[in-house]
Amino acid sequence: MYLIYGCPAGRQLVDESVAHPGNSGIVLHLRQSRAALPQEARTVFTILIGLFMAASILPVLHGYWLGPVYALGTMALLVRALEWHARSARDAEWLAIAVGRVRWRGKDDKAIDLPAQPVSLVQENAGSDRLRLYLDCQWQRVEIGVCLDSDEKQAVARLVEDHLREA
Repeated sequence: MYLIYGCPAGRQLVDESVAHPGNSGIVLHLRQSRAALPQEARTVFTILIGLFMAASILPVLHGYWLGPVYALGTMALLVRALEWHARSARDAEWLAIAVGRVRWRGKDDKAIDLPAQPVSLVQENAGSDRLRLYLDCQWQRVEIGVCLDSDEKQAVARLVEDHLREA
């Protein structure tokens, strides 16, 4: 998912580390998409887990206990992994393009500030469904949009190319 922020003069950004001078340009917030499960889906999953737990307990009544213990353990690990993933922070990047400057900040909070003139956008197809975007400068190459899917990367590529031409 990507969000587009304008930067009119005097307006505060959500993240000051991507701020750039002037009133022209664009700020893109690129972040990983995660669809939240609605309450109905959670209820259905809870019912299914209950049924699977009941089905895994039935063999214990006949003296077979190793299979049900394994099934219950794997279900508990799956639930813990889903909870951990839902609570973990999303991968996110910031890209600001203004007249004369390009600024990028990745998920590890590493900020890169480049002059806009030698910067170009390079697109590489690393497979049938894998598109990679790079900001290429004379002395540095940075991959952007790592957390986006292929369709979003194509849309962001058009946006970035247009703004790099204007910068």
